[in-house]
Amino acid sequence: MLLPDAHGDLTASSPHDETSVQPETAVARWVYDHQRLAGLNTDTLPGSKGLYLPLTAAHGVVGVLAVFPLDAKRFTASDQLHLLETFANQTALALERTRLALDAAHAQIKLETERTRNTLLSSVSHDLRTPLAVITGATSSLIQREATLTAADRRELAHVAFEESERLNRLSATYWT
Repeated sequence: MLLPDAHGDLTASSPHDETSVQPETAVARWVYDHQRLAGLNTDTLPGSKGLYLPLTAAHGVVGVLAVFPLDAKRFTASDQLHLLETFANQTALALERTRLALDAAHAQIKLETERTRNTLLSSVSHDLRTPLAVITGATSSLIQREATLTAADRRELAHVAFEESERLNRLSATYWT
């Protein structure tokens, strides 16, 4: 079997296949691009040593099956060729199901990652908002009610603002180190 890699190049699915197919990659590429049978005992590229079948699934060609029969006339009978095409179709469906399962697993991982990220951000946001609200309240009281506050009240509000800013400092060290 030859399957497309990330760049769309066809590569053999096993090292053993690589040595058999290497000289005939152009035939495999033609089959992949045209979605038609080619090679040995066909009208297209009949000089090939192998018979190449497209692995066609619901969403298009997923690869190419290369068959190198010991008897060159093995698949000239229509029932034998039909059986091989059926095998290729079943292989294509299995490959597509595998790819779809992998895609679903990647989507699930992405969803879980996003969910974890949102939970973490919500937690961090909550942890940061509480001290900020206290600091904002204390400093706004200092600014707006400066004339009516006693020196002890001003010191208390400044102390609360200082403690909450220290808390923010500790939180930032916890989250970002």
